Amino acid sequence: MEKLNKEGHQAVYIGDSYSDTCPAEHADHVFARDVLYEYCLENSIPATPFNDFREIIEQLQA
Repeated sequence: MEKLNKEGHQAVYIGDSYSDTCPAEHADHVFARDVLYEYCLENSIPATPFNDFREIIEQLQA
């Protein structure tokens, strides 16, 4: 995530577990569920909840 941000790209991260917390902290936009979503809420990291990848694709295309 840090490398993508340095290169000037928009970094989007998708995850659902505790191991996803570090990269989520460095992303421009986070799609999260389960443990990661709760972590984002507790740590004031903006995150969009999702149930399946179709929802993410639709939001990115909008």
